[in-house]
Amino acid sequence: MASLLNLPLEITHQILSELAGLSPEPGLDVFLSQDEPQLFDADRLNLGLSSMAKLCRTCHQLRESVEPQLNRFIYIPNADAKHLLSILRKWNARPHCAEYTRYLAIRAKQPRSSAALENIADPDLVLVSNLVKQLNLQLRSDWYEFSWRVDILIELVMFMARNLRWIDVSFTPKKGIYRGSFDWLRGVDGSAMSIRFDHLRHLKLFQSGSLTMDEIQPLIDRAPNLENLYLDTVQFTNHKSRLPTSLTGLCLTGCSITPAIFESVTTDMDKLCHLRYDKTSLRQQSPMMRAFAKHGTTLKSLLVYFHLDPRLEVDLPLDTFKSLESLTTDLRSFGQGGGSQLMRLLPCSLRELRVVSFGGLQKHQLCSFADELSDREKRLSRHLAVYIDGAEGMFDYQRLRRDMTG
Repeated sequence: MASLLNLPLEITHQILSELAGLSPEPGLDVFLSQDEPQLFDADRLNLGLSSMAKLCRTCHQLRESVEPQLNRFIYIPNADAKHLLSILRKWNARPHCAEYTRYLAIRAKQPRSSAALENIADPDLVLVSNLVKQLNLQLRSDWYEFSWRVDILIELVMFMARNLRWIDVSFTPKKGIYRGSFDWLRGVDGSAMSIRFDHLRHLKLFQSGSLTMDEIQPLIDRAPNLENLYLDTVQFTNHKSRLPTSLTGLCLTGCSITPAIFESVTTDMDKLCHLRYDKTSLRQQSPMMRAFAKHGTTLKSLLVYFHLDPRLEVDLPLDTFKSLESLTTDLRSFGQGGGSQLMRLLPCSLRELRVVSFGGLQKHQLCSFADELSDREKRLSRHLAVYIDGAEGMFDYQRLRRDMTG
């Protein structure tokens, strides 16, 4: 122990980081992924943090060195009131620990309708009441009697961790008597404006039963430097909402939004580079693509599933996406000799094409797709890197054509 204390502080921090097994800062691909974010090796992290927590109890000097690493990641995959109150008690006793937190990933435990809620101890109720007062918020006195009390505690954790860079939160489902998420940030007189997320770069939110953009707007307004926003099953209901001008990445999965509202909420954005949207209806296909085309000069990657009938002609302004380098879409929309001519609509700037089969790969589909890719390569004298979801490596369409003709 004495040897560890005698080391230079930088080396001590490096040893402690290795002990915790922390990963480097996650990249954009991890954030925009629809899969569970792998920010770190959870098993190794838990083992390392357990060891670090023991070090905290050995001496004051080591505790000061360990605490920044111990609090950098907060990851609770099945959060209930007990877990969240434990964090709040700790941060209330040692407020500086909340300032160390950079990454917050919480999945609310899904309540069983038949299960009775566990009692919350009186000291914890007093703690929450005091924290709410410190933050200049208002909270109904019977909040702990509802299943959404977990959401209340999640939001308090978010509000206390002012230096967060990454938030990935899933709330309890909306059903029965429920409250709107972040409702205590709406319509306030300005006293709660001290709650800000000036360091937040990545925000990912989900709630079964659908969040609304109106609920999220007060939170987004407090994150002026937000770069990437991932919204899952969010409803956009009016033209008054606005997404931050700082956004470079936007993922809308399962979200309900019209082309006109998309144009309204993104009207001030001029840096959007990465866009993912997976709920386009055939009726809104062309209008939505025209709305996306407003960002055609900045977009570099786009995910959208067209689900076109290759026998029918469509009007998709893909040629206006002058900077597009990567497109992810469905395989079915392509078809040699069909009316859609999707392959011919792809912009010349495209370097990478990723396709999802939705229902398995059929040999005639692959052959037709390979022919289209070959024709494009001849026409533009440019090779396109193609990847098929579920297949290893790059799709070698020229080899497939040779095998079929040989």
